Amino acid sequence: MISPKVNLEDYLNDRCQVTDDQAAVVRAAGNLAVRACPGSGKTRTVGTRLAYRIANWEKPHSGVAALSFTNVAMDEIAEQLERLGFPRTVSFPHFMGTINSFVDQFIFLPHGHLVMGEKCLSRRPELVLDHNRHWVSVRFPLGGELRDYSICDFHYDIDGCLVWTSAVGQYLPPPANPNDAAPVKTKMARAGFATHTDAMYWALRVLRTYPQIARGVATRFPEIMVDEFQDTSDVQLAILSELHKTGLCTLVLMGDPDQSIYEFHRARPEALISAMSRKDWKSFNLRHNFRSSQLICDVSSRFSSLTEPSKASGNCRDCPISPMVKVYADRDISSLPEAFEATVLAHGLDPSKSAILTLKNSNVDRLAGMKTGREFPRAIHRPTRRLIKAAHARDDGHIGDALEATGYCILDIVFGVSTYGPNRSSLGDISYRHWKRSCYELLCALPTTDLELAAWLCEAKSVITAFLQERGWPGDSSLGRRFPHLKSADAHKPASDFLVQQPKLFSASIKTIHGAKGETHDATMVVASPVLKGQGSSDARDWFDPLDACGLRPESVRRLYVAMTRARRLLLISIPQSAWPKCKPHFEGFQTI
Repeated sequence: MISPKVNLEDYLNDRCQVTDDQAAVVRAAGNLAVRACPGSGKTRTVGTRLAYRIANWEKPHSGVAALSFTNVAMDEIAEQLERLGFPRTVSFPHFMGTINSFVDQFIFLPHGHLVMGEKCLSRRPELVLDHNRHWVSVRFPLGGELRDYSICDFHYDIDGCLVWTSAVGQYLPPPANPNDAAPVKTKMARAGFATHTDAMYWALRVLRTYPQIARGVATRFPEIMVDEFQDTSDVQLAILSELHKTGLCTLVLMGDPDQSIYEFHRARPEALISAMSRKDWKSFNLRHNFRSSQLICDVSSRFSSLTEPSKASGNCRDCPISPMVKVYADRDISSLPEAFEATVLAHGLDPSKSAILTLKNSNVDRLAGMKTGREFPRAIHRPTRRLIKAAHARDDGHIGDALEATGYCILDIVFGVSTYGPNRSSLGDISYRHWKRSCYELLCALPTTDLELAAWLCEAKSVITAFLQERGWPGDSSLGRRFPHLKSADAHKPASDFLVQQPKLFSASIKTIHGAKGETHDATMVVASPVLKGQGSSDARDWFDPLDACGLRPESVRRLYVAMTRARRLLLISIPQSAWPKCKPHFEGFQTI
């Protein structure tokens, strides 16, 4: 273990571990804008600079804040601190966490009540977690043309106007005028509730309305480092700008505009390019890729805004495996994982250290060979089926999904509310905290799904009856019909038999491109979407769009770039037959298999 104050300089001077550019970023003073190519160790560099600043920090009541967009990146920073002999957990006066957690802890939660109503709210605001959004949607229903929408899917933009973002698994068309939801959104804010996205807007309002609070935060954290800066939203950028204007001494922005793939989050990848052009800022470029082979760096650069490929500098730099492309029949996507694993093994690589990446969750299911379960007996109502699925998700450790499903089931089974809409006041005076606690307690009390279906229904009915009596909730008069006594042969099969079967197991992981951001794989296969009936064209057709006015590729191209640059040694692109004629000219130099 390194002695932090004695050996950190020796570490920075060791060119086998730190490049000249990385060492310069760590030691530099003033405002910094750092553009880092994939695999350049930018998150590790943030961790090193954080360690360097802590080791040389002399202010007992103010500190450095190291922020990033994801918890995965924060874990990598913590690992670097540990490698350098520092504790993984940063203590007072410093802070390490996501941008959202920083804003929530130091701006929104302590001060949001000052701006969320016509007058100062009488209590601190509360954040609405994803699995409790249904409570808010019923408590603050939308009417008229918006009756089928959830208020939680309407968010404030930087100007205070409402924008709508579809929730996962929701297939509603965009509303004609999102600002029609403004009165309900205002009512929700005055009651003291905000989604995570709302919290960013209210925090910005706090800083602009009360400059003294902005000065206080800037004094508390005179240096802020932001990793994955290309993924920050326009509101988060404005928050950083307000802090910078009111006394923040040092702002370090580090990222890669070519890896910005959160357009739905209103990310502004061009902001880093703008910061690098400012004369009063120091700019750096980290061009050494310590992850991928030079062959992968060469081909992936075609799908970026780089004028020349990154320089491969890691252990895999001389790997001779040529990037490959495979053309598959549109309806034969499920055969790709086995073909990929065979290719990986043929090159002497480990499939368990490999990944298959695609854009859509539906493609993940197809690649994994996901199969539907048995049909539930017709006597079992839909909410009861959903409650069984919630119990099964709990048994598998997916607590968030289980809580969300349980909340919906309580609304339907207990209160008879199955949709969001006007005049839904079924929750009465149930407080938000009591609702959250009740959902969790019911979920914990449900029987396990390895019971026979008939036994599960009987026990679940008893659990819900006791649940209602304990809380004094009225309940639905049809509770008996919701949990019928089954006499068919299906009654003796485990309840889990009627759920979706587990996907086929492959050594390589299968996930979306967004889910793999920040990861590294020995081998990566990128799968373009097949063209199936009613699903339009393949996303491969959007991989070759030119640079925009800011000198960047569109997000459709950046997603491919992010996926390609996860690979260390082997890169395989799979394209459906229907899209191949248009794609073929762009894959010169790839080996066709």
